[in-house]
Amino acid sequence: MSRALLPVTFFCLFFLCCTNKDKVPANILPKDKMQALIWDLVQVDAYNKQYLSKDSIKKKELSLETMEWYDEVFRFHHTSRAEFDKSYRFYLSNPALLKQILDSATVMANRRQNEALKVPPAGSHPPLPKPATPNPIKKPSTPIPGIPFRKGPPGRGTLPAVRN
Repeated sequence: MSRALLPVTFFCLFFLCCTNKDKVPANILPKDKMQALIWDLVQVDAYNKQYLSKDSIKKKELSLETMEWYDEVFRFHHTSRAEFDKSYRFYLSNPALLKQILDSATVMANRRQNEALKVPPAGSHPPLPKPATPNPIKKPSTPIPGIPFRKGPPGRGTLPAVRN
């Protein structure tokens, strides 16, 4: 009898070891949707911290307004807060999956930051147009009526006269 149980036990252990640990149950939000939700919720928090928390009138209503923004994010992603909470608890109990989601969100944040801070290469801009005339500012050749002029030192042109 014990000889018959040994192959069955070995097969069961082999089957359990080879199962896909990254598989998400059907009633849990998939990793890509969860990553997008977490990204948007973090964006809401950043916006609220950056702009709304500095408004002294809105400080009292900040948590209420944050919850309204969260609900808007859930509507946008066609899910509910309950589904998100259930999925979030699942991913918290599976740290390897949660790490994949958070790493993806971090990579996305870094990519967006790099794109926002990207300086175009030196030769990528077209050259500035040259002025139509070589020297657009010309010195008057004749004195302006009502303003006395005197001849200045050589090379300096005309200067307004100084009265003593």
